[in-house]
Amino acid sequence: PCIVDDPFLQEPAPQKGVDATSSNSRATVVHVGMRLEDPNPSVRDSAVASLCALRDEGEHSRMDLICCSALRLDYDDDDVRSTAVTALSQLVRGDVAEEVEVILDWLERPADSSQGNTANNTRVYAVKALGNVAKYNDARVVKALLSATSDPDYRVIREALKVLDQVAHFGPRANGEAHRADDED
Repeated sequence: PCIVDDPFLQEPAPQKGVDATSSNSRATVVHVGMRLEDPNPSVRDSAVASLCALRDEGEHSRMDLICCSALRLDYDDDDVRSTAVTALSQLVRGDVAEEVEVILDWLERPADSSQGNTANNTRVYAVKALGNVAKYNDARVVKALLSATSDPDYRVIREALKVLDQVAHFGPRANGEAHRADDED
């Protein structure tokens, strides 16, 4: 695919006042992001490392890097989706609501039977990405994961339950209370 056809470049920039420098920066991000789709796993791994290097340079918008990576959650190849999860887990700071929202948006997209399993797989991988970045007991994430447990696709439900177990506690221990049934005697 041609770089100008990438849907990321067709979206408005997250920040206002896009000038030539920021447009070139977005093109660089897209160029590297397209490598996340490469059939060669070594190229995909290098793309993740390059996105992280671009983040560390500080010249590129962190949100651009995250959004470009998140677009690959919707790709029709599980290896590419997995690479997107890896990239997101290294780019997204779980304590920054705006960054987590990018992944939540992908999770909350409705199932579309016309797309076959693509939309369902996208939600599965969005849940995996949340599991890698969510802060413990983040109410937004817990709410989205609880909603995902009623998804029509069992794989989304299974992954949501797994991630809920990692990022939230319910019941007596939810408030930090230690409670054991054998202590009640």
